[in-house]
Amino acid sequence: MGERPHVNIQLLPMKGTPVPGSVALLTLPQGERGAYTEGFSTDNYTEEPAEVMRFQRVHDLLQQGSLGVRASLELMRFTKGELTATPAAWAAFTAFAGAHAV
Repeated sequence: MGERPHVNIQLLPMKGTPVPGSVALLTLPQGERGAYTEGFSTDNYTEEPAEVMRFQRVHDLLQQGSLGVRASLELMRFTKGELTATPAAWAAFTAFAGAHAV
């Protein structure tokens, strides 16, 4: 999934702020924007500009606190045993984990 050109996977630290669901931000063929959210027992789709921007801000904040795309992929491969972490990748991960420790 993470190797598809239109998909980016970025890991968040486990000790960070919990995210109680998921959000998908969409740009439709005519340029309209939408947001689809899911929680434990709810789901919602909106094209209301103020709501879409609110979810965009949440997404942006989460992305700022996450590991980069390449480092996230390397960490997932390392965890699965498919990759031996390079010194640079390990240093980046430990700096990331240390910066987000509670």
